[in-house]
Amino acid sequence: MLEIRLAPPAIPVPLLLMVFVFSSWPLIGCETTPQANGGIGQAMHDYENGRYTVAHRRAVESLRGASGVERDKAAYIAGMSAYRFGDKSEADLRFNTAINSQDPIIAGRAKAMLGQIRMDQGRPREAVTLFEEAARQLDGPDAMQARQYARLARNEAGLSSNGDLSNPLPPGSGFALQIGAFQDRRHADRAAEQARDLAHRDGLGSVRIVPRTDQRGRELYVVQLGEFGSRDEASRVRQRVGRLDYIVAPLASATR
Repeated sequence: MLEIRLAPPAIPVPLLLMVFVFSSWPLIGCETTPQANGGIGQAMHDYENGRYTVAHRRAVESLRGASGVERDKAAYIAGMSAYRFGDKSEADLRFNTAINSQDPIIAGRAKAMLGQIRMDQGRPREAVTLFEEAARQLDGPDAMQARQYARLARNEAGLSSNGDLSNPLPPGSGFALQIGAFQDRRHADRAAEQARDLAHRDGLGSVRIVPRTDQRGRELYVVQLGEFGSRDEASRVRQRVGRLDYIVAPLASATR
């Protein structure tokens, strides 16, 4: 699922690799141990291992006894999990809690994911505002991705103010279905292997593992499927194959 950081929270929160999920733009997952921060840590662990309904339940349970930034983390994890299993109304509710966080990273990531939801809903003008606000709260590659998604949203909305369209996406840019992004190469390999059966069955093209480096210098492995000429085309394929847990994201390129 888009990590987004500034001052890092006490535990890593799933990141979004825009997909924006920022999509899924998508999302980048960060591993954690199930013991870290009690129920929130267990929710993160379940999320990283693809147990989204369980992660959502644990995160919602953690919300009841949490306050401050810990509550914001739980809300964000609940939102990411709900987005992954296709309940965008629930995801919307939880992200709207997290956007008020005192931690700019959590708030920015939540705004980015709300922007993604607005794009999914065909409301690109609202998405522009959310992506631009997210970019101001984030830094490094995450902020760059938020700005990229703001440009995409502006294009879809037919807007050209603020000079954003003077920096269009590079020629040959396209979209993919993003399965996830992982710090552990073994997890990326496992996700890619599972996706290859679907890709072969439905003729969706290749599955790729793209190495990227975040602003802390940590290696991430982005797993993507297929290449599509437009976001709408990728969204239609996602609906057709019934994988709402995949995120529509710009084609990833390796960074070092």
